[in-house]
Amino acid sequence: MAVQRKWNVGPAWLVGSVNQFAELVCRTSFSFHEGASQPEEMVKQAASLGLHSVAITDRDGVYGLPRAHRAAQKYGVRIIPGALLTIEEGPGVALLAHDMGGWSQLSRLITEARSNMKKGWGCIPFLSLLERASGMDAILLGDWTEARIHLAREAFGGNLSIALTRHLDSQDAQRWDKRALLSAKTHVPLVATGDVLMHTHHRAPLQDVLTCIRRKCTIDQAGTTLQANASRILRSPTAIQRLFSTAPCSIERSIEVANRCQFS
Repeated sequence: MAVQRKWNVGPAWLVGSVNQFAELVCRTSFSFHEGASQPEEMVKQAASLGLHSVAITDRDGVYGLPRAHRAAQKYGVRIIPGALLTIEEGPGVALLAHDMGGWSQLSRLITEARSNMKKGWGCIPFLSLLERASGMDAILLGDWTEARIHLAREAFGGNLSIALTRHLDSQDAQRWDKRALLSAKTHVPLVATGDVLMHTHHRAPLQDVLTCIRRKCTIDQAGTTLQANASRILRSPTAIQRLFSTAPCSIERSIEVANRCQFS
């Protein structure tokens, strides 16, 4: 039987009430072989769900942003320009531009990431991230070490967050425990995100095919490299409140971060 979990890691991160949500990590089809939805589909769905705003954070690039921007004007939703950067010997980080200065820093990081890799791939040294931290919010995804989080906090200050996700799989409880503990130890707030790969669950079969193309294998051979379910979709604020009911301040954090990002 499922058990509702609560974490006692301090009121600064896990208490509060919310009625809005900004999705801050979204990969579109311009994250080749990862995202299963077009930028326009992401933006239209974000508008229909009543999201405060939606960030477009494609892998090591910003190619989907012009199309997302045009869709945002059509559907009346605010988009936040960003990118998901691949870090050498570490997990990824989503960077969101506050202003023109932050956009310039992000563009330089993407250029560096792409310059020494084969076409379609990117990667930057961790030190480069720390040296170009101004004018951006950073969201740490995946299994970051405590030591690296402290270094990132020195560089980004209050503009650093740790991603808290719900993938509705067998690893959710362990994942939440680990992120909550890291947040408590490093004093870096948690931020709720779907770490989105598709605008609706109907794209799950396509997402599986993209994974197989990326892994150069068949569906039968893919095994656990496939998503366990279709949970990595855009969700309404109400749905997010249900999923993150034990960490409401992680939802509030999404609005706080979004409000700092005024570049468009």
